[in-house]
Amino acid sequence: MAYTKFYGADIAGLVFVDASHPDQVKALQTVMPPSDTMLAELAASLAWSGLVRALAPGLVQQAPNQSLEDVQAIRAYAPTSLAPMLRENNALNETLAEAGTFRQLGQRPLYVLTAMAPFSPAALQSMKITSAQGEQVRIIWKRLQDDEATWSSNSRHEYVDSDHDIQFERPDVVVNAVKAVVDSVRAEGHD
Repeated sequence: MAYTKFYGADIAGLVFVDASHPDQVKALQTVMPPSDTMLAELAASLAWSGLVRALAPGLVQQAPNQSLEDVQAIRAYAPTSLAPMLRENNALNETLAEAGTFRQLGQRPLYVLTAMAPFSPAALQSMKITSAQGEQVRIIWKRLQDDEATWSSNSRHEYVDSDHDIQFERPDVVVNAVKAVVDSVRAEGHD
């Protein structure tokens, strides 16, 4: 949204793939435990030692429908990407606050894809929440995604039986959403 705010003339349409919402931290704080990045920060500080590369296969699991090549690339770059990822995470509140200053897309085509599959036991464990809390997270997430779909007067919203990684689990849905936005833009004469 921040890019669209500053370069709106260059943006003809958008596809949100289970996208972050500017209000998500506040909305989810009653359900989600505070994140603990101490271990990740320690690992990032020791990346030079080869520790992150050695531990990457156990830390970076292959998502359903994610190719082995993709997960191997993620593992290979873990030593160099961990510290920047932590900096990005530490700036999340500021990033979301900036994105939240612009929520009106006018008539730009917007396609919102929302992951609605129940959290797997492994996902619940990694988030340190119960299945009941997971259901609360899904309800809040749906409400936030419904809000995003109102940011354009020309929007479509699709609930996808997938986890957050829709692009891996249901690439067909993502491709169809992109095609729909492109077709809409072309129909309006914005080649």
